[in-house]
Amino acid sequence: IIREAGCGATVASGQSYELANFIRLLLGDRALATQMGEQGRHYLQQHFTPELIAQQYSQVVQRAASTFPNRNFANPPLEWY
Repeated sequence: IIREAGCGATVASGQSYELANFIRLLLGDRALATQMGEQGRHYLQQHFTPELIAQQYSQVVQRAASTFPNRNFANPPLEWY
């Protein structure tokens, strides 16, 4: 996501020196930091809207429910508390 959005950098686990260098880069280049922030916000607004998340969630629930085709979830066999 970060690469696709152009909103930052990835650093391998344990590579604190590289992370520190990237932070220094952003501290020294306010325009770059602003640009990456704006690109991240734009990507978020395009790919993670409430409507898209609800649609994806609905698809997951439908797939899960289809795994149990003989179950009637409207009348569960147990009492729910």
